[in-house]
Amino acid sequence: MNEFMKTKNIFYYLRRRFVKVFWNNNSPDVLEYNNSSPDVFELGDRDVNWIDLPDNLLCLIFDKLVDIHDCVRFGTVCHSWRSIYIENRVNLPHDCVLLMVPTQLNPEDDEREHRSFYSLSDKKVYDFKVPLPHNRFCFGSSNGWVITYSKVNFEIHMLNPFLELNNEIMLPPMPDFEPDLGLFEATGLEIFNRVDSGSPVYKAVVAVNSISNPDYVVMVSHGQLRRLSFCICSNRFWTQLDSRFRLIDDIICHNDKFYALNCYGQVYAIDVNHPTPRISQIAPNHELSGKKYLVESTGFMFQVLRDVRSCRYDYYTVGFTVLKLDRVRWRWDEVKNLGGRMFFLGDNCSLSLSVSDLPGCKPNCIYFTDDYIYRYPRPNVGPLDMGVFNLEDGRIEPHYPTESKMIFPNPVFICTAMR
Repeated sequence: MNEFMKTKNIFYYLRRRFVKVFWNNNSPDVLEYNNSSPDVFELGDRDVNWIDLPDNLLCLIFDKLVDIHDCVRFGTVCHSWRSIYIENRVNLPHDCVLLMVPTQLNPEDDEREHRSFYSLSDKKVYDFKVPLPHNRFCFGSSNGWVITYSKVNFEIHMLNPFLELNNEIMLPPMPDFEPDLGLFEATGLEIFNRVDSGSPVYKAVVAVNSISNPDYVVMVSHGQLRRLSFCICSNRFWTQLDSRFRLIDDIICHNDKFYALNCYGQVYAIDVNHPTPRISQIAPNHELSGKKYLVESTGFMFQVLRDVRSCRYDYYTVGFTVLKLDRVRWRWDEVKNLGGRMFFLGDNCSLSLSVSDLPGCKPNCIYFTDDYIYRYPRPNVGPLDMGVFNLEDGRIEPHYPTESKMIFPNPVFICTAMR
C-alpha cells in the first residue's frame, strides 16, 4: 500500500473515531459523511476538510480521546496534527509507557512474528500487533523507537510501532572495532557479554535533535568491553569514542546530551553536537557492586543497583539500591524514597514518571523487566525476572500476569513518546 492510500485510511479511521468521542456516540443530525471524499465531512451546507480544521478544535478533539492508540494515530496524520500531538502529549489520557510482550507467550504456539502491548494501567493486552519477529534481539527502546538486531542477516533496525509512515530505519552495520583484550584481562572482571549470543550491542539509546530537524542519533555500548559508539543516521557510519570510556552499564539521553554509566559508578556527559564529541565526568565512582542503571528524575541524577541471585539456570531479583548524586559534595547518597515517582528499568532507556502519568501504578516503586537473558543458554528457564519493587518496604510483586518461563523474546518497556 503506497503512502497516499495509508494516509487516506488514517483519515477515514480518525473521522469515525472523532465523531464518536466528540459527540459521545450521538452524532448530530447536521453532520453527514461525504463518502466521495474520506477527508471531508458535511456540516450544514458547508464541506469541511479535516486538514483545514483550526488548531483550537484539533486540541479539543485530542483532549476527548481516551485510547492511547487513538492519540498516537492522531499524531501520524500530517505535520499540523503531529504538532498538536507533540504539544499535548504531556496530557495523554493514560499510558506513557507500555510493556511490549510476545503476542503469544505459549512456547508451543506458532505465532512468532508479532508482539503486543500490555497496559500497566488497564491491566490488559491491547489488540495492537507489532510486526517484530521473535528472533530479533531487542537491546534498547527510547522516544517510541525500538532497536533490534537479527542473528539471521546481522542487521540492526530501528522500529517505531506508533508511526504509520517511515516507521523503520536500518542502521549501518557495526564495524569490527578492535577489542583491547589486554585491558579486558587486566580488569579481572566478569563481563556481561551479549556478543556470545549473537548480538554485538549491549545497550542502545535513540535521540532526535528537534521536530524541525528530525535527525536521529543512536548511542550504543558494544563488544566485550562495552565501548561507546554513536551513529548520526543521516551520516550512515559509526564513530567510536575513546577507549577510556568502557565497561558501560547504561546510557540515557537528557537535554540533547547522552549520559553513560560505567561499572564503577562513574557517569559521563557526552555531547555529540560538535565535530569532536565533548565528554566530561559528572559523577564519582563508588564501591557498591551489582548491575547498574542510570535515571534522570526531576532534574536529579540517580544510580540504581540491581541485586540478582542465581541458582543453576534460575535467577531472580531480590532488591534494588537507589543512589542520588550530590553534585555539591561530589558523592552518591542512598535514598529510600523516589519523591512519589516511579522508575522503569530494563532494556529500555531508563525512565522516571509520576503517578499521574500512569494511573493505577504505585509511587516510590521500581518497575523492572528481565534483561539478563543473554547470559543463559536455555530459552525456557526462569521464572521471568520482572516485577515491581517497593522501595519503602522492600516487597516485590508482579506487574504482568504470566506463569510462562519463556524468557525470549523478553518483555520490554516502550515509551509512546513520538518526536
